[in-house]
Formats: sequence, structure tokens, C-alpha cells
Amino acid sequence: MSTRAIVARAEGDDLLGVLNVHDSYPWELGNLLLLELLDRAGDLDGALDAWISRAPGGWSWLPDRAQLQDVEQPFWRRAELTNQAWIGYVYLFDPAARALRVWSGNPAWDDRWGAPDWTLSFAADGRADPPVFSAPAPAWHEIPIAAGGEGDCREAAEQRDAFLDALREHAEDEPALARGVRDALVEQISALAWEGAEPLESGPERALRERLSLPREPRRVEDDGSLRVTFLRGEGDRYWELPLGPHRLCFPSAAASLRGQTDRLVLARADGRTAALKLESLPGDGYAVLVACAALACWPERAWSYDDGTLFAVVEVVADDGVRDPHREIAISRARELEPQCALGDELGIAHREPPVHWLVLEWLRAHAARSWAVDVRAH
Repeated sequence: MSTRAIVARAEGDDLLGVLNVHDSYPWELGNLLLLELLDRAGDLDGALDAWISRAPGGWSWLPDRAQLQDVEQPFWRRAELTNQAWIGYVYLFDPAARALRVWSGNPAWDDRWGAPDWTLSFAADGRADPPVFSAPAPAWHEIPIAAGGEGDCREAAEQRDAFLDALREHAEDEPALARGVRDALVEQISALAWEGAEPLESGPERALRERLSLPREPRRVEDDGSLRVTFLRGEGDRYWELPLGPHRLCFPSAAASLRGQTDRLVLARADGRTAALKLESLPGDGYAVLVACAALACWPERAWSYDDGTLFAVVEVVADDGVRDPHREIAISRARELEPQCALGDELGIAHREPPVHWLVLEWLRAHAARSWAVDVRAH
């Protein structure tokens, strides 16, 4: 990920630093720098010379020595960091004191130079104290659960109503379909294989602990028993709750600013372990019905079909001068660019991106759950 940092050495009251573009988190980049310092038998001056002094322009990824080219700013001084909002971390090594201070964000932005987030010292052999940067506890359980109608929005409510209308029209038995999807998700969640025995350790952290024969530190994370859908968070986001049998699934509410940035349902437990939930694996043609109805809810001006994992906008081939509805008709000259053998009157499927089917399905199930899975309910 493009989380940027300035890696710098202290020079009196000033600093000399270079840029690192990717994966600049302390539990990633920081631990790899600590590992390299151990490899150098504690030669901090030599390390800083290689990382900074002989690396004008800085690094795409310092541990791999992937140096940036043609960079306008070869080195950074303390005064030049002012108003640089893009800086994710600042690493400031003090070779005279054999110390490292690390700030999350840019300390020049709000004058936090006297309050680093991490402070380490180095022994002669390069071992740091504290010896490792530990990955933070997952933040998903910090997002509050919405109360009542909190976290809703008009656009989402309109899409939910349209989704339910489409399901009632195209599914044989909409309430039965909802219960079937619920049961399939309960079974799938119960069978999930949660990834990683030590989920809160990054690879570099694990490597550093093994190098130093350090035990893994226990994490005190309060577990409320919920499974939370991960997504790109924004300020003020809320979760909605969906009871699924013995499980309590929390997913971003309709007003969550960045939930649409992902179409995958990756669930996180309180201990940080994750697993993916796949609506695509619903039995029968259940997922195809859901996708086609979600497309109708989002883009009602078109006709839709779903086949073999692809959503298609369905259009009729008409004469070049006969297109009256461009959402449902296509000129034959254009159609033959896509399908050379087509003829007038044929139906043509044009591949289309999928709608936000995951969120619509969860909100649809949540509406049924609110009415105790009644025979016939209308969402919200």
C-alpha cells in the first residue's frame, strides 16, 4: 500500500531524510529496518548512510533497495516537512544517542516533535528496546453500532425498495428466498476457515520475533462475539447488525462513506482473523436472481441477465436509424462490432459491472430479520 514515510537522521536541530513510498507502517517497514540493523551488527552509521545519505530521492520500497528516480526533492529537511499532509510516518534516527523516534502522521503538521508515538534505543549489537513494533489491534470493533434509523440515506432506501420489488416480481417466493439465503449464509459462516494462527502479527514482526526468540505478546482485545465486514472507513461510519442464526454479522450502514469501494464480504473477528464470505456460492440460481434484481434496482432503465458469473445488459438489435431507446436497443452496425453474426431482432448481452449486490442483500435480510422473518414484509 502507498503509505508514505520520511526516513531521516538527526543532524543537530535539523534532520536529513528521504522518502519511502510503500508499506511504511512501523510493523512493516520499521521491523524490517530493525532486522537490517541486526544484520549489520549494530552499525547504525553504516545503515543510515545506506538508507539516507547515499539514496537521494528515496525509495519505492527501502528494504528491497527499490530506489526512486528523477525525484524533484532528493532530500528532506525539517522545515520542508511543514504542511506536507501526505506523510504517513516519520522515522527519525539519532546516531549520537543510538535512538529512534517514530511519529504517526507528520509531527511538523501540528508541532508534535516533542511527543513521538514510539521511542526505541539501540544496544551496541543493534538490538532495539523495545525490540519490535507490534501491529495494532484491529479497528473494526471501534466502529459503533447504529441505533434505529441512524446511518441510513434516501438513495439506499430507494434502492432497497426497488430491490424488493424486483425480487417479488422475478423470484418464485421472495420470503422463502430470503430464508434460504439466510440459512446458506449461516452454514457458510459456520464452516469458514479463519486465516492465520497469529493474525495480529505482520510478516516482518513475526520474522523479527523469531530472530530474537521473542514470544508473541498476548493481545487484550474485547470480543463482543460479532463478525464485522471490513471496508474502507470514513469518519462517522456506523455498522448495522444482522442476526444470522448463532452469529451476529455487522456490516456498514447505507450512509458509510466508503463501503462501495469494495464488493467483497471479508469478515473480521475481534482477534483480527479474517475470512471471506461468498454470496456467489449460494445454491441453485439464487445468486443470479439476486444480481439481476440488484441491477434492476440500481439501473431500472435497462434489461438484465446474469449468466456464468457475468452480468449482462440486454439490448435488442435494430436498424441503424431505428434506435429509440439507447438503454435497450443497439444499432446493428455497432452490434456487429461486438457479435459479427447478429441479425435484426436478436438480443445481445453486453457485459456490465455488478451492482452493490452484497449490501442490498444484507439490508434485505436485515429487514426480514427485523420482522422475525415474516411471510411478507417491505424493507424499512
